[in-house]
Amino acid sequence: MARIWLYLWLALIGVAVVGVPVVMLLDPPTAGLARLRVGELQPRAEAACRCARAARNRGAKAACWDRFGAATGVSLGPASGTACFPLSQRGVWLADGSQLTLSYSMVVGGNGGDEFCTRAEAMQAEALFFREYQATDQSEVDSAAINRGLAAMRRFSRQLIERRILVSGEQSQGCVGSAP
Repeated sequence: MARIWLYLWLALIGVAVVGVPVVMLLDPPTAGLARLRVGELQPRAEAACRCARAARNRGAKAACWDRFGAATGVSLGPASGTACFPLSQRGVWLADGSQLTLSYSMVVGGNGGDEFCTRAEAMQAEALFFREYQATDQSEVDSAAINRGLAAMRRFSRQLIERRILVSGEQSQGCVGSAP
């Protein structure tokens, strides 16, 4: 009986000695930062997006997101995107299975800097697009209406960059506005 206890103790010690480093490899201490809830991370992601939106070059944009990743432990590896029009939501999946939104981008007609950082900005951009798109008479070709809608979104994006506009969070009928 004493031998069984001895083997059990040795097994437990072996698991503790070998297991802890293995767990540390699989779940490094910085991974705890990534377990912050979406509600705690979303304002930080929005700030990183605004920083990147205001940046003048790719290096400065990347630096904004690098600082976000370093401060939160969130891996910005392969981001997911939605197949919506006119905006696509870009995000990453967190350890708890929730999704963190990084930005909303124009699917077509954007210049790479036309990103919207908050749900309210994206909803207002969609509302502007659909207002222009639906203000057509039936004889007009749809592509002209789409181009007017995209131009309205680009103007709104520039106004955000120049901080010349307040965001109302107007309800839209696109993917962003219809999502919970």
